Amino acid sequence: LVEEAAEALAHAPALAPVSGISARNLAYIDFTSGSTGRPKGVCIEHASVLRTVLDVRYADVGAQHSFLLIAPISFDASTLEVWGPLLNGGRLVVFPPHSPSDLRELAAVLQHHSISTLHLTSGLFTQMVDGNLEGLRGVRQLLTGGDVVSSPHVRRVIEHLRIPVTACYGPTEGTLFTSCFRMTEASQVPASIPIGTPISCTQVYLLDGYLQPVPPGTPGELYVSGDGLARGYLQHPALTAERFLPNPFSSTPGARLYRTGDLARHRADGVLEFLGRADFQVKIRGFRIEPGEVEAALLAHPEVR
Repeated sequence: LVEEAAEALAHAPALAPVSGISARNLAYIDFTSGSTGRPKGVCIEHASVLRTVLDVRYADVGAQHSFLLIAPISFDASTLEVWGPLLNGGRLVVFPPHSPSDLRELAAVLQHHSISTLHLTSGLFTQMVDGNLEGLRGVRQLLTGGDVVSSPHVRRVIEHLRIPVTACYGPTEGTLFTSCFRMTEASQVPASIPIGTPISCTQVYLLDGYLQPVPPGTPGELYVSGDGLARGYLQHPALTAERFLPNPFSSTPGARLYRTGDLARHRADGVLEFLGRADFQVKIRGFRIEPGEVEAALLAHPEVR
């Protein structure tokens, strides 16, 4: 049988097949809250995924690491948790198919599978530090974000467990991460955790209402450019044109800016501080919520006038 198989394989092609897929092909579509009451699909290309997980500085994502897929596959956090290990030769462990509300179960999974890289929403991070800090022992690096990150909780993790913590910021339209702030010592943890500096192949601009840069220390609206930008919104060309603008600060043909709606300012050292929203969008447990979407759902009820 071995000889027969070897003879058959000898006539098989020796070159990799041509897939026809390029970096500009669509990788996935994430649906986020929409102010009109209808979720909008954010179209992410292969190049944006590669920019997020290859040759990164915000964490060590080498082959020696084990990642835990804890986010729902429809949540953009799964981009890092799935492709971080698979594109860097690491190990991917899939959490059981239910919400990680049981902190003891989460701790058991972390320890049983020797998870070394863990990405948690800021809400779950806070719960874990308060409810089962020892359950994080053994993790070698921890990333958290999606909402405001608690400074006291970061300090506890660094002081008691000596685990580096990276606070991460970014809208779905920027493919998970726009900027990060990595802390390895308790002395690096400020009273208010900033959103850091841009990751690789990413540029940020703080602009006023006339799309002019604001001076350091002055609040401005945060615009994002670079390889992580989404293609746009699925079947919404007008909304895409409204949020994705030509980049007047770049000489690269076709370069764009994404208008985040977030307010920020630059510290004297160049680190970004998050100041809130320019509109009514809110975050609940890391998920974007548009009050307009809630309003539209309520108005659709026959007994609401």
